[in-house]
Amino acid sequence: MTLKIRNTIQFLLIILFFAIFLCFAIFTAIQMAGSNFCYPENHHFLENRSFAALNYDYNSILASIFTLLIYAILTLLYMRISFEKTQSNELVYFTMFIIGVFCEGVRLLFPLMDLWHTNTSFTIFLSKIVIFGRAISVGSILFSSLFSSNEYRQYSEQNLILIILAGIFFAKIMPLNSMSTTPIGHLDWAFGSLLRIIQLVIFMVGILAMILKEFIADSKIKIPVMTLVFYFGYLQICDSYCWLNYGIGTAMCFTGTFYYLKNLHNYYMWNL
Repeated sequence: MTLKIRNTIQFLLIILFFAIFLCFAIFTAIQMAGSNFCYPENHHFLENRSFAALNYDYNSILASIFTLLIYAILTLLYMRISFEKTQSNELVYFTMFIIGVFCEGVRLLFPLMDLWHTNTSFTIFLSKIVIFGRAISVGSILFSSLFSSNEYRQYSEQNLILIILAGIFFAKIMPLNSMSTTPIGHLDWAFGSLLRIIQLVIFMVGILAMILKEFIADSKIKIPVMTLVFYFGYLQICDSYCWLNYGIGTAMCFTGTFYYLKNLHNYYMWNL
């Protein structure tokens, strides 16, 4: 992928994501102001009266979704400005990771359209988008660790297609419990634990590949560490149900991403 194409795609994504975010924010504000915002039924399965920050609070879930949308826009904007003239395969795959993060935004349609108790193809489709987003996010980390060197630059477009196809495949085969909706904002996954295990295994393979690559190159950048921080922060925000989870996840995600991109920028500035 050429530098011009990558920059154009990032620019278009920034405009698209900001427009979608603005629509979500406006409709949410209007519905809340008119008391038409549809909260899910009360869930008391995660209450700890002795520590309020661990109690289930849907407002923390709402905040986490908007935070992910803002994170995606700001990260794309930072990459567009700081790496405008820097050719980096890592940024190609990281852009795909950001697209996966932004897919979490469809969870807002459950309260906005009161889909908590509906069993339709639309709710199934929205839940599949969430699965697709989480699949391509971890797939992007794996491909970035394996195919970020210069000799694989000509295959970046094919690799992106493979990531998308893998995401569609996982979204297609993942069974959903259409009779149960989670308060996080998607239909319950029949094998949710299995999906998380596969997700973590793929991620750890990517991290080990990064560590091995840095060891062979005797590099001093801390890409694997920063990747661990921002990815687990992202997972924490995705499944956030209380303010403590939200706070920890947000701090890890933003801090890890900033230092990941900063180290990446320094690496290319001094080695190219």
